[in-house]
Amino acid sequence: MQKKSKEKRDFCFTNTVYTLPLIFLLLTIVATLFLNPGIRPRWDKKYRANLFNNFLEQTLSAKTIDAQKFWLFRERFSPGSFELNRSVIDFKQTFTISNLDDSKMTPLLFYHSPFLDSVDSITKDFSPLLDIKENYQGRVIFDNENLFITETETSKDQLKKYNIYFILPIEEMRMTNGLFDYTSDELELLENKYWLNNSEIIIYF
Repeated sequence: MQKKSKEKRDFCFTNTVYTLPLIFLLLTIVATLFLNPGIRPRWDKKYRANLFNNFLEQTLSAKTIDAQKFWLFRERFSPGSFELNRSVIDFKQTFTISNLDDSKMTPLLFYHSPFLDSVDSITKDFSPLLDIKENYQGRVIFDNENLFITETETSKDQLKKYNIYFILPIEEMRMTNGLFDYTSDELELLENKYWLNNSEIIIYF
C-alpha cells in the first residue's frame, strides 16, 4: 500500500515537473503572438485594419500627413525590409546619396512587405503627384496640394487596396528617414527638391 502511494506521489511530481514548463511555454507563445507589435500584424488582419483605420482617421482629421507617424505606421502595420536604389546610393560607412537622375523623379528606397509596398523618391517639383492625380480614375478619399489618398476596387472579395501619395519638403525627410547622414554633399544634391512617397496598402476584412 505504501509502495503504491509512493508511486502515485512520484507520478504526480513527475507530471508537475513536465506540465508547468509546458504551460509557461504556451503562455509565452500566446503572449508573443498577441502583444509583440512585430509579430501580431503578420497574422491578425483585424489588428492591421485597426492600425490603418486609426492612421487614416488621424490623417483625414488633420488634413495633412505626419511623416514620422507614417514611418512608424508602415513598420507596425506590415513589417518588411528596404531595397536601395544602388544607382544613386553608395555605402561609405553609412548609406550616402551620391547622385540624382536628371529626370523629374528619382526613386531612393523600395519598402517591401506582405501587406504594404512603397517607394520613397526625390522629385524636382510637384509634377509627378499632379500626373498621378490626372490619370487616376477610381475613388478619391482625400486630395490636396501635397496629399492624395485613393481606394481601388479589386476583383477579390474581402480585400481593399489603398494608395497614399504625399510630397513633402526635404526637411521632413531629414527628420523622418534616419538611413542617411545628410552630409553637406547630400544636402547640396537635395537642395530645392522634394520627398515623394507612394504606398500601396492591402486591407483584408
